[in-house]
Amino acid sequence: MKPISVVVADSSPFVCRLLKNYLESAPDIRVIGSAHKGQHLIEVVKAEHPDVVTLGLEMPDMSGIDALKATQQIRSTPAIVISGANLQAAAMTLEAMNHGAVDFVFKFTPGTAVDPESLRQEIIEKVRVASHSHPPVAGVEAPIAQSDILPSLDAKPTSSPLELGNNYTDTFDVSVGVITAPALPPEKIIVIGASTGGPVALQQLLSHLPKDFSSSVIVVQHLPATFTTVLAEQLQRQLPIRVKEAEAGEGLQRSTVLIVPGGMNIQLSPYGCVQLRPAAKQDDNLPSINLTMKSVAAVYGRQACGVLLTGMGQDGVDGLATIRQRGGTTFAQSLDTCTVKGLPQRAIEAGVVDHIASPQQIAELLLSGV
Repeated sequence: MKPISVVVADSSPFVCRLLKNYLESAPDIRVIGSAHKGQHLIEVVKAEHPDVVTLGLEMPDMSGIDALKATQQIRSTPAIVISGANLQAAAMTLEAMNHGAVDFVFKFTPGTAVDPESLRQEIIEKVRVASHSHPPVAGVEAPIAQSDILPSLDAKPTSSPLELGNNYTDTFDVSVGVITAPALPPEKIIVIGASTGGPVALQQLLSHLPKDFSSSVIVVQHLPATFTTVLAEQLQRQLPIRVKEAEAGEGLQRSTVLIVPGGMNIQLSPYGCVQLRPAAKQDDNLPSINLTMKSVAAVYGRQACGVLLTGMGQDGVDGLATIRQRGGTTFAQSLDTCTVKGLPQRAIEAGVVDHIASPQQIAELLLSGV
């Protein structure tokens, strides 16, 4: 089998050597070039046609994003961003994901508590995934024919928060006092889960939801804390619908998208108010799509919708199954429009998906009341 060819680019020769050593410790990966300047990277990509590029955000002659844009004009090549953890780096990394980057790895800094072996394994795995990824393309919505509909469970409240409207209050253990529901509750509660490639797919889906959208949306995107803050701010600037990072104690509202903070998990109180809990350190999926979907299903039953977008792994498959069992509706991104097929493919194979469509078409289905 032909090894995965990689070009590493960073202004630091130390980082380039480190990445080369890490990557070539895997027998199926070969580093075919390195670059310390953006123009050199462009020339190497043009000459070598690598399968994957690893990319630092700053070059002496141009930004990493400008270099990425230039290489994508030559040849569509998946890129892994070597990112810092601060707000500026997070913003640049998320912007890079709109121009061909499929994932990121935090840059190694000498003297930090980063485990070199964990970093080595992470970069190798992400390069392997990136080598099989592809940019999103338009897809066609194709509902799955289900011969057996999973039975509905009777675990949802006799009256859900959406049915009770403004005639309820709710108190729970986050020291925020009594929470009162909005006067006009949302018609549906939609949970969208995504991993690798998710920021682009989210923008594609959410951009089709109007400012007066009658439902509430919770987004669970696998990202660290700094990145979810920036993601919420970027989407708010781009979209007509309101977008914000979720806060403990707030109720779900119409026309509002809540981004689950990185490193935290959302669970809903019995009457639909947000509770934030620190995620378990041993959990690979931060935040957890499954946990949020199961919580929404338990509270809202048939008024819940689950959407699983691009990404690797299987977080969200059990969550979709729970939503479907409680009478809700489930969606998965069509595989030909995914950057990485893993999440939706596993959900489709598990038989827990009602509709398969591109992100844009999922938005249309949600608007149509499917």
